[in-house]
Amino acid sequence: MIEKLASNETDSGIANQECIQPHPSALQSDITPSLDGIQTMFINLRQLLALTVGTLAAAGLTFAHAWNFTRVPPLGVTELGQTELEQTGHFDAWHNSESARQSAVQTMRVAFKTTFPENTSTPINPMEPKRMSVTSVERQPYQTTDQGQAVELFTIKNENGLIASVMTYGATLVSLQAPDKDGKLDNLVLTCPDMNAWQACGSYFGSTVGRFGNRIAKGKFSIDGVDYQLATNNGPNHLHGGNQAFDKKIWNAEILPESEGNGVRFRYSSQDQEEGYPGTLNVTADYLLTDQNELVMRYQATTDKTTPVNLTNHAYWNLGGDKSGTILNQELKLQAQRVLDVDAGLIPTGVLNKVAGTALDFTTSIPIGTNIADVKNTPANGFDHCFAIDGNHGQLRLAATAYDPESGRVLEIFTTQPGIQLYTANHLDKGPGSGGYDSNHAFCLETQNYPDSPNQPDFPSPFLKPAQVYNQETVHKFSVK
Repeated sequence: MIEKLASNETDSGIANQECIQPHPSALQSDITPSLDGIQTMFINLRQLLALTVGTLAAAGLTFAHAWNFTRVPPLGVTELGQTELEQTGHFDAWHNSESARQSAVQTMRVAFKTTFPENTSTPINPMEPKRMSVTSVERQPYQTTDQGQAVELFTIKNENGLIASVMTYGATLVSLQAPDKDGKLDNLVLTCPDMNAWQACGSYFGSTVGRFGNRIAKGKFSIDGVDYQLATNNGPNHLHGGNQAFDKKIWNAEILPESEGNGVRFRYSSQDQEEGYPGTLNVTADYLLTDQNELVMRYQATTDKTTPVNLTNHAYWNLGGDKSGTILNQELKLQAQRVLDVDAGLIPTGVLNKVAGTALDFTTSIPIGTNIADVKNTPANGFDHCFAIDGNHGQLRLAATAYDPESGRVLEIFTTQPGIQLYTANHLDKGPGSGGYDSNHAFCLETQNYPDSPNQPDFPSPFLKPAQVYNQETVHKFSVK
């Protein structure tokens, strides 16, 4: 239709010239035009009238269609198939695709020779003073792995200027940009510049960790009398799911429908005996960004055999910005009166110690580096401890509050999990495996079940059975003061 109108526009220009210029036969007479000239004039006038009416009618219909298109909820509609949209009640939204909106506006440009907004997700209704939200999630190709696997990147934005980027490699949080007290945006998580660096980095930056986050002693556990041996990748112990765990997998991804929030859903199917775990585990990991400045992470899983599950995100936070250096002057408060006692391999002994009066007491807000010297000459080489969060696990509750006095940024973490692992990036050394970052240039607050819980009957059970659904949620809320 655009080509048709463009062609007619040229034809109408020629017709107008012929109407205002005398026909050649009319030049042969001083006053009276020839019969051929009169007939030509009438034909041209009739064509011009028909063209004008047709163009206005077509443009009017196009305007009506484009008007309706701008009022369709934009979030994610072009990412779904027709069948899914019929099931979710968004079939009309599928029909009103972005390409249709652009085509409609281009047709109006040609027909009326005027300018309309390029972003047709923005309404042009002058009777509506409030602008509708533009599409909040963008999907684009990123790079490929060294095995040639394509990786996609998603950028999630909220109305207050927060921006989260996540990718299909490891269902990873690539960046989280938030303003400081002066409105300046910085990325607050450690990251890598390209896929080569991501694959060289062994520090789990921002990744979804599983099938079991943290440590399992000697990589062993039993279920109903059957012994299982997992990969041992942390000395004699199993750490963060094994050698080729969830952080190194390419996840499937989809933009969430608007009814479920502003974000992305990642899916991965971990096969029976992957890294030694029993059962096929089907996992979803959702990242959402709310207009209350919350980064929400939701995990769900089902299995066909009983298996341990402990999913978390391994983001490294620096509230001053990922390039700002040490975090030891940033403050931390934990809603935790107890901490798990560990042995020389950082495996829990089964005892929960009170933190009061120790270097692990974060029950009031203090700089992270206040007591770190007291734990430097320990197996942890700094803070690498799992704290038991106050309150009932399974309920979303405040677990931690971090504050950077220089930037004014505040991070509050809420979770349904029983524990939170504080890690102060003790083993980063500026090398490729550390993404070029140095020790203590970030802190991790990994919400999770207790380490080695498959072997600790007094800990909350990590075992998921076929009739059950694993559900956990963690919220990171950002503000300034």
